[in-house]
Amino acid sequence: MPCSQRPIVSAELQTRVGTSLGSNCGLSNGAIPPGLDLSDGLTEDEAVAIALWNNAALGELLARLGISRAQLYEAGLFSDPQLVLLLPVGPKQLEFTAYQAIDEIWLRPIRRRAAELDLCQLAKQMIQNGLNTARDVRLAHANLVLAQRQMALSEESLSLRDSIQGLANQRLDAGDISELEANTTRIDSLTAKAMAASAVHDVVLAQEQLRTLLGVDLPNDQILAVGESDELIQSTDKEAMVQLALSMRPDLRAVEIRKAAACRRLELAKKQFMRLEGGYDANGSGKNGFESGPAFRMTLPIFNRNRGQVAIAEAAVEQVDRQYAALRDQIELEVRTAMTQLDQANEQVKLFDQEVLPALREAQELSRRNYENGGVPYFLVLQTTTQFVDAQQRRALAMASSSRAEAELERAVGQRLPRLNVRPDEGDGEIAQFADLIHREASGF
Repeated sequence: MPCSQRPIVSAELQTRVGTSLGSNCGLSNGAIPPGLDLSDGLTEDEAVAIALWNNAALGELLARLGISRAQLYEAGLFSDPQLVLLLPVGPKQLEFTAYQAIDEIWLRPIRRRAAELDLCQLAKQMIQNGLNTARDVRLAHANLVLAQRQMALSEESLSLRDSIQGLANQRLDAGDISELEANTTRIDSLTAKAMAASAVHDVVLAQEQLRTLLGVDLPNDQILAVGESDELIQSTDKEAMVQLALSMRPDLRAVEIRKAAACRRLELAKKQFMRLEGGYDANGSGKNGFESGPAFRMTLPIFNRNRGQVAIAEAAVEQVDRQYAALRDQIELEVRTAMTQLDQANEQVKLFDQEVLPALREAQELSRRNYENGGVPYFLVLQTTTQFVDAQQRRALAMASSSRAEAELERAVGQRLPRLNVRPDEGDGEIAQFADLIHREASGF
């Protein structure tokens, strides 16, 4: 049965995350949204768009909308009449009685309104599930970006250390250094080789995790994350962000709607204290031949009076109230935590870009010049280069932490946030330049 809430869910997600649901989410067998080109890599927004078209878990949740729509349809139906027929066997005369519930006339609107609210709250919850899926995809994308960056740094570091080891072996043969110093470079090269091999497996693992969320069986050469964010979320105070989240979170709206539905069910329970049915009774051989007339049947509200269902409905209303308060506290915690993590990660990136990496570049340049002039041993070059590699690794971790915090914050708020402030370039390829320097020095030794 078609569900009228599905276009609403799709439109809400388009507004909040920039992409809509696929027409057959979870059943499209790996469909790529129109207009996406994966030949130049997979951006964060492209990954989210593909997941909202194909993610099987999200598709299963969306299928519940159809069930809720069917329940709404059922809530608007009247019950079928009941017929009691007594057959004329032996001296028994023919009798029949038909009953139809009358109380449904005024109870049906309340029951239908409760079902409508259930459908609306489920639609809001589906929007939240879409936001959760987008967050999970963005986290997986950030992990893949980090893994690819660490693999590239590991390969550059391995190339550098191999060059230094080759130079150390030549100097060992010439008697310029001791065997202990040569073994140090060999151990360092083996360590870098192990780290490079581990980085390759980390990339494969990150690709598998992202592929599962996408719901598309893409080859690994098409799951190459690109588009590392160069912009920062526009800063604002935490209180303003908390208030924005409380006004935008669809799951909080879902709880509010659920409370309205619970109140409708409480009203329904209080009005169902008795059953009232209208009937028609007839017999085949009365004093005047065939006789018939109206009838009524009702329950006498003496013992039960539906007090058990009323108590359950009242408890359900109280439960939703407490759930609403707990969710508000959780949203505030999520926003404050994500903003703190984002500020911390951005401060680390800023520190590396403005202080740590420039200082290490200067130290590397100084050691390079002194090394070319024969003023310092190659171990000093190795030390400064190792520090530079480690700093780039830590910067990559800080960038990944920033991307994760952005994803968590936007999920906590319930929508994408404006961005500004382009981060400076981190200077790719500088390690390879020093590897070439060592290689040239070794070749001319």
